[in-house]
Amino acid sequence: MIYRLLFQVLVFTLFLLLMTPASCQKELSYAKVPILSTEQWRQLEVDVDDQDVLIFDSNTNLFMLFNGSIWVSLGDGGISNRIINEFSDLLDIVPNADDSIAPKSAAFKAVLKIKKKQLKKIVLDDSYKNTLIYSGGYRLYDGQFWRDMGNGGKYNDLINKQKSIVGLKDDFTNSWKRKFGVGLFVGTNYTSMFRDSKWPSNPFINNLASGWEIGLNQNLIYKKYFQSRFYLGWNNANVTEVFSETDGRRITANWNISGPRIALLPIIFTPGTKDFKLTFGGGFYGKYHMNKRFESDNSETLFTLEDTKLFEYNYEYGIQAQVGIQIYRFFLDINFYNQLTSLIESIKSNNVINERQLRLKGYSLNLTYTF
Repeated sequence: MIYRLLFQVLVFTLFLLLMTPASCQKELSYAKVPILSTEQWRQLEVDVDDQDVLIFDSNTNLFMLFNGSIWVSLGDGGISNRIINEFSDLLDIVPNADDSIAPKSAAFKAVLKIKKKQLKKIVLDDSYKNTLIYSGGYRLYDGQFWRDMGNGGKYNDLINKQKSIVGLKDDFTNSWKRKFGVGLFVGTNYTSMFRDSKWPSNPFINNLASGWEIGLNQNLIYKKYFQSRFYLGWNNANVTEVFSETDGRRITANWNISGPRIALLPIIFTPGTKDFKLTFGGGFYGKYHMNKRFESDNSETLFTLEDTKLFEYNYEYGIQAQVGIQIYRFFLDINFYNQLTSLIESIKSNNVINERQLRLKGYSLNLTYTF
């Protein structure tokens, strides 16, 4: 009895597995193209390098292609819906009850996307002439063969050359500016020192650290969840250190270091939406000490200048980490940095500071606006 029941369950399960492909509808995907009005695409300044740029005219509901010399009409996309219905078996889909498959929102705004291996199985006649689809690129059926129309052209490069286009869709200009536009950043930084355990230094407290920086940055890569960024600016760092001796003496030292600073962050992960992202990544930085100044109320007690290579190194480099948020074109980032080179290298001294190296560490808070 038990074996019979198990056998019936097995047969019923196999029946469901066999029937599943026929009872569900495969989701169709569509390849979107830029949408411009007739007035907008006629204002585009095009040349031979813009060959194969494909757009959609929202006034005439026609796809327009620049062939290197003139704009030509590709029609309204043809009867791609008919392909879906007549070749549903090859496409592994099932039409709806009303024989409609393509979503209404896709009409005139997107192109049917078919896999290459599926397209090879579909044989069309002359009645499908001027049908436009996407299969590894845009393809137009001329009545006998599928003509390769490319990947839609370099539309972002074309927009880059435009001086002014009345009412151009904001999504496309923002996309270009976010990817290639130059950003202006301003920030404040707080710098501390690497010292040994005998002489700890923590100017983060009691307002003993201050500074500022300003400059430009450039998005080298701008993907959906990944970015790469380059920074170039001027950095000014101020550090005040206070040392207390057992005999009651209190010594104050002031450092000021400023100069051009560059940073390359090749890996920045950006999870989130189009207009709101979290950012975290890392990279390297370098700085040239254009201006250097050291002041103390008792410098001989701190170290002997003859025994110390004070500011002999005019450059520094190190590692940099970053976390922050992006809202539209605004970036708010916190950058943490550690110097790998030495600010000072000293010979053994009999004075207060008895160490070989002095290095910087710190963080900065930057606000960036991308033009």
